[in-house]
Amino acid sequence: MLRRGTGPFMATTTTTTAVLLGAKRKRTASTSKKRHKRQKVVMMVIYTDGACKGNNRRQGVGAERRAGYGIFYGDGDARNVARRLRGPQTNNRAEMQAIIDVCELHKNERVEIRTDSQYCKDVVTKWMAGWRRRGWKKADGKTPLNLDMVKRLYRLIHEDMSQKPVFTWVKGHASDPGNIEADRLANKGALMSVSE
Repeated sequence: MLRRGTGPFMATTTTTTAVLLGAKRKRTASTSKKRHKRQKVVMMVIYTDGACKGNNRRQGVGAERRAGYGIFYGDGDARNVARRLRGPQTNNRAEMQAIIDVCELHKNERVEIRTDSQYCKDVVTKWMAGWRRRGWKKADGKTPLNLDMVKRLYRLIHEDMSQKPVFTWVKGHASDPGNIEADRLANKGALMSVSE
């Protein structure tokens, strides 16, 4: 269940609460058994999203691309962000920039980042460690897309952050209020000028 208010969403359900397991031994005359002490860790839930106007080829050749990203902490939270993306204008880059900003802002905090981008979630949780081991190459020998951002994200998560974030995929454009708000902020950001 998510509590809403002026502060961030806080994860309090078993599906979004991290469980730390510490092993303890209980000795009996015949066997030793492991017992685990469970400790709930409450973490901040942050929604991220990217948007790109003109990302669709049906809009024609030469259509101006305008990408932005949104970061949603909670209703009325002053930390909510709508920002225009700098550099190449794509939806995936906007999504990644939102995640990078969250990681930079919360290096010493336990956070859960909820994204509707399966690509971004997979980059972080499945692919980037292997790409790094292969000299930043994919299994087929090709260079991954958005490598500059992937390297930044790797450094942040594996070297700079004291607590690694948890990444959760949520269905986009569905009924998740946090995702809906992050999407609204991302679309607002895409309409801003780069200097805003």
